Amino acid sequence: MAKRTPALCLLALLLGAGICCDALAAAGSDDPTFEDILAADVDASLSGGNAAQTPPSKPVARIPFIQLKPQDSWTLEICTLAFLLAFLANIFIGRRRNEALAVAWTTELVAPGGVLDRNFALLGPDDGTAGEVLLKDSMHCYKLWASGRRHCQGMLATFNFMRRQDLLAYSVQAVRGARDNLELEVQMSSGSMPQLVLAIALPATARVMELDSADIKGLCKRVEPTRDRIAQWPERLVVLAEHSSIFYDLMTGQLLGLAFGKDAFQSLRPFFRFLHITSDLAEEDGNHQQVIRLSFSLPPKGDTAIVDRFLSLALLLADLLASYRLSPEQQKRASEARQRLATGQQQEGGVLEGLAKRAEERRLQKLKQEAERLKRLAPDQPCNKRALLRPSHKTSRRNLLSFKPFRPQAMGDGRGSPSVRTCSLFLVAFFCPPIAVLIARGEIDSYFWLNLLLTLLAWLPGVIHAMWVLLSRNPLSRNMQTTLSTRVGVARSATRTAGARRAVVQPVRAAAATDDLGFKMMRKGVKEAAKETILSPRFYTTDFDEMDEIFNLEKNPNLPMAELEAMLSEFRKDYNQKHFVRNDGFAEAAEAIQGPMRKIFIEFLERSCTAEFSGFLLYKELGRRLQKSNPVVAEIFTLLARDEARHAGFINKALSDFNLALDLGFLTKNRTYTFFQPKYIIYATYLSEKIGYWRYISIYRHLQRNPDNQLYPMFEYFENWCQDENRHGDFLTAILKARPELLNGWEARMWSRFFCLSVYITMYLNDHSRASFYGALGLNTTQFNRHVILETNNSTARVFPEVPDIEAPGFWDRMDRMVGYNTKLAEIGASDAPAALKTLQKLPLFERIFAECVQLFFMPTKRAGSLDIEGAAGVLY
Repeated sequence: MAKRTPALCLLALLLGAGICCDALAAAGSDDPTFEDILAADVDASLSGGNAAQTPPSKPVARIPFIQLKPQDSWTLEICTLAFLLAFLANIFIGRRRNEALAVAWTTELVAPGGVLDRNFALLGPDDGTAGEVLLKDSMHCYKLWASGRRHCQGMLATFNFMRRQDLLAYSVQAVRGARDNLELEVQMSSGSMPQLVLAIALPATARVMELDSADIKGLCKRVEPTRDRIAQWPERLVVLAEHSSIFYDLMTGQLLGLAFGKDAFQSLRPFFRFLHITSDLAEEDGNHQQVIRLSFSLPPKGDTAIVDRFLSLALLLADLLASYRLSPEQQKRASEARQRLATGQQQEGGVLEGLAKRAEERRLQKLKQEAERLKRLAPDQPCNKRALLRPSHKTSRRNLLSFKPFRPQAMGDGRGSPSVRTCSLFLVAFFCPPIAVLIARGEIDSYFWLNLLLTLLAWLPGVIHAMWVLLSRNPLSRNMQTTLSTRVGVARSATRTAGARRAVVQPVRAAAATDDLGFKMMRKGVKEAAKETILSPRFYTTDFDEMDEIFNLEKNPNLPMAELEAMLSEFRKDYNQKHFVRNDGFAEAAEAIQGPMRKIFIEFLERSCTAEFSGFLLYKELGRRLQKSNPVVAEIFTLLARDEARHAGFINKALSDFNLALDLGFLTKNRTYTFFQPKYIIYATYLSEKIGYWRYISIYRHLQRNPDNQLYPMFEYFENWCQDENRHGDFLTAILKARPELLNGWEARMWSRFFCLSVYITMYLNDHSRASFYGALGLNTTQFNRHVILETNNSTARVFPEVPDIEAPGFWDRMDRMVGYNTKLAEIGASDAPAALKTLQKLPLFERIFAECVQLFFMPTKRAGSLDIEGAAGVLY
C-alpha cells in the first residue's frame, strides 16, 4: 500500500482540483460577468435605450468544466481495456501454469528409484531446508540442483518454460512454435576432463552457436561424419569439434545405441536441441569452465522415458570424459590453439585501444591547430569559436533527440544507495514509461517506439518494459551479427527479433555542402542520400543459408524445375538489352524543368533509383549464394539483378542531366539494411514488382493519351520497363507456388494481408506527400493511387490466399485520414520548433496512424486462391 501512496495522492489532488473548480464555477454563475454586462449594453443600444421593451433573456447554460468531444466509436478503447484485463488475468494464470508444470516435472525427476535418485546423493540445495529441491528463478525459469556423484561437482537442471505470464511474449512464442525446454549442465570436477570442445546440434542451432559461443567460434570446425566410421549417424545433425578424432573417440557404441544412432535418435529428434561439451566455457556464460550442456524440449506431460534417456546421456558422457585422454600430439595442438586464441584476442584489444588513442590524439591536435590559428587572426577577422566547443563526431542521422544517456551501472552514489537521479527515473518510468526509456537510451530508437506501443495498448506492459530498460546493462549484448558478401560490398549487422530486424552502419564523413536547390552534397556533382524515414525505399537482406535450403534440389525435389528453366530461357533473351538508349531530348527536357518542380522531380528520380538499386543488391547476392544448390534459380536471380541494375543506372544517368548523381557504392556500404526472413522477402519483393508494374504502365498509358504532360523523355521507356517488372513478378509467383506453406493456412493469410496493407499504405502516403509531381503529369494523385492499388490487389488475389477488401466501406476514408495525419507530421517537421517539442507534437499523430493501420488490418478481407501461372499472367494487360 505504501508504494501506491504517491499515485493515490496525485489522483486525489487532481480530483479535488476539478471539484473545486467546478464548485467555483457553479457558485459564480449567478453573478453578472463582463460578457453579460456587455451583452446587456448592446441590447439596450439596439433597442434605442428602452430597456423596458426588451424581453428578459433566457438564462445562459453553464459550460461544464470538462468537455468531452463526441466520438463515433469506442471500439478501440474497448479493445484496449479488454487487452489490459486479459493481460492482467494472464499474469496470474500463466504464473500458476508454469509453477504447476515445474512441480509436476520435478516430482517425476526426483521420484525414488529414478535416474537422479540412483546417481546423486543430494537433490536440492544443501541449505538445511528439508524438502525444498526446486528453486524459482523467475516466473518462467525454475532450477533443480543435484550433487554427490563421481567426476562431477554437480548438475544444474534449468526449466525454461514459455513466458505464459506475459501475454505478448507468449503470443509471439506460440506463433513461432516455441516449446518448454530443459537444459542440463553437468559441472565436471577440476582436472577430470581434458582440453577439448565438441558440439552437436541441429543446423539452425549450430549456426547460432558458431556465432555466439566464443570457444566454438575460436576453436571448432565442422566435421562431416563418414559412413565407414559411423554408419548409423543421423542426417541433418551438425558436428562442431576441435579435432575430428575427439568426435569419433567419444561416439562409442553405447552412446550411439542410447541416443545418437540413427534408430535411437529417431525418437529423440523432435526434442533434441544441442549438446555442448567444453573445457573453456567463457566467463560470461558461467563461473565453471569444464561443463557438459545438454538442451532439449520437454515432451508431453508424463512422458518421462524421453527425459530419462537425456539424463542418462549426460551422465554417460561424464563417465566417458573422465576416462578419456588425449594423445601428447593432441595435447600440444590444443594448448597451441588456445594460446593463439588468447594472443589474437589480446592483439584485437590492443588494436582497438590503439585506434581509439590515435583518434583522440588527432582530435587534440586539431583543437591545438585551431587555437593557434585563432591566435594568428587579425582582430577584425571573424573567428568560429563554436568549432572549439563542438564534438568531433557527427550525431547519428537517425536520432531525433540526442543527449547523454542514462548509465545503469552508475546507479548508486558510491555508498550502495540509489542516487536521486535513479529514483527520479524509476518514478518517471511508473507515470510516463516512454519518457523514461527516452532518457535511458539517449535517443529515439526501436526501444522507445516499442515502449510507446506497449504504453498505448496497456499501461502496465509499458511500465514493465521501461523498468527492464533501466535495469538492463546492455540490452544489445546478445545480438547475433552476420555479414553480407564482400563481393557486393555490403557491410551490415543484422539483429534477430520475432518479425522484421534492423542493421545500421553509421557513416563518418565531413560536413556536406548545400547546392542551390537545398540538397546536401557529398562532393561536387554527387548528392548526399536523402534522410531515411519509415516511408523511404528500403535495402533488404535475409538469411541466405535458409534461402539456400528452400531452393536446394536435394532437400526439395518437388520444385517446378521445368517451369523455372522455361523462365530462365525467357530471361536470357534480354528483350530490353538495347531499349534503354538515351537521346538528345533528355538534357533539353531537364533544362526546361525549373523552379520547385525541379527539386520535386530530382527527389522522384532519387527514390526510384534507390528502390531499383536495392533490388539489384538483394538479387545479386541471392544469385551468388544459390549457385551450388540450384544453378537455375541462381542464374534467374542474377538476371533479375541485371535488369534492376540497368534501371538504376538509367535513372542515375538521368540525374546527371540535372548536374547531380548518387554515389551508389557509398550508398551500398552505409545504407540501413532491413532484415526479413526468406518467406517475408518473397512476399515483399513479389508485391513490390507487381505494384511497380501497375505504376509504370498507368503513367505510361496516361502520358500516351496526354502527350502535352510529358515532362521528361524517361517516361517513354516505361512500357518495356514495366514488362521487366511483370516478368520478375511471374518468377516470384512460381516461387510462391513452389512453397505451399506460403499460400496455405491461417498464418499465410495473415502475412498476405499484412504485406498488402504495408505496401498500399506506404505508396498512398508517399504519393500524397508529393501530389504536386503527379499534378504536373496531369494525374489526380488520389485517383491514380486508387487505380494502382485496385489493379495490384486484383493481380495479387490470383496468388495470395487472402487480400484486403479495398472496396469495403470505410477503407479509403481511413487511408485519407492517414494522409491528413502524415501532412501534419510534415508540417511539424518543417517548423522551427525545437527537436524535443517536434517529437512531442508528433506522438499523437503517430498513435492515430497506428490505430488506423490496426483497424485497416481487421477490416473485411477477400478470401482468394492461387491459379496457374499461365492464367495469372494471361489476365494482365
